[in-house]
Amino acid sequence: MKQLPSSNEKYQIIRDKNTYYFSNIDFEEEYEGNITQLSELLVSLKRLIDTHDLKKELLADFIQQHSQGLKALLILTGLSKENLLRLITFVRLANDSTLNHALKREDWADQTFNKEWTEKQIIKLSKTNRAFAECLAALFLEGATYDVLKRTLPLFELQKLRASKFSFNINDLIDTMVRYNVRGAYKANKLNNPELWLAALLEERGYEFEKGQVPNITRKMDFIIPNINRPQVIVESSYVVTTSSSMGDKARAEVAVSEQIRRYYSYATFVGFVDGIGWLARPHDLKNMLSAFDNVFTFAPEELNRFIEFLDDLFGR
Repeated sequence: MKQLPSSNEKYQIIRDKNTYYFSNIDFEEEYEGNITQLSELLVSLKRLIDTHDLKKELLADFIQQHSQGLKALLILTGLSKENLLRLITFVRLANDSTLNHALKREDWADQTFNKEWTEKQIIKLSKTNRAFAECLAALFLEGATYDVLKRTLPLFELQKLRASKFSFNINDLIDTMVRYNVRGAYKANKLNNPELWLAALLEERGYEFEKGQVPNITRKMDFIIPNINRPQVIVESSYVVTTSSSMGDKARAEVAVSEQIRRYYSYATFVGFVDGIGWLARPHDLKNMLSAFDNVFTFAPEELNRFIEFLDDLFGR
């Protein structure tokens, strides 16, 4: 057996034999073909809009007639596939008569909601159900004008649902590119974290709290009221818009934590702030998550007030 390389030799191998950017030529060429197809689709769409009036019917035809028509519209507007899934979930869940009428919800959705539709289901339905294709077209063109979406969607996402996106105007194209480029920083910005609201509210109402690890609890807690040494209320927060398989792990982890709290701190109340359409898109994981907590709240203003009332009652204020 040959002598194994030393640390320096291993480093030298990786440096000298590095591919820098691994690429499968066949895959790259196939993918370039896909990019070309989408580019040509957008050029075709521009010609249609230049020739005809921009209407829901035109976009619905485009979605139904082209295998990648819906994907091309997502590219033009900057709306991600993930956010499209959440948007359709919201429309299916929201009990808003104006929105239901505008999007002809009764012609493509049942009254029950079992789980979120997949991308394949949405594409298939858009091809076979004209009302749903027109619903998608209406969302792209008029989404930013619906009051319920104005109240619900972040401005960052709402601005993508405007008819001007289909003018191919340079300003709108630049807007799409900028939003695409900064989306990661936007999501990661701490100022957009609902936990900051909760922390500010607790401070405003004079409730002391700490963050960290309580003895005998395996995970760090988001809020411990009043302190780690004598936790009377332990709060965990989970705000989810983008779903993932890790949500099931998160739910199981909270159940395990709840068992530890009940064992070592039977006098404490375990509270969950569970919010965001991502949880509604995964009802099984949501139900498991909620089973861990003694009480649950969302970040809606009335829910934050209910939380303070809950604390006031618990602490005798």
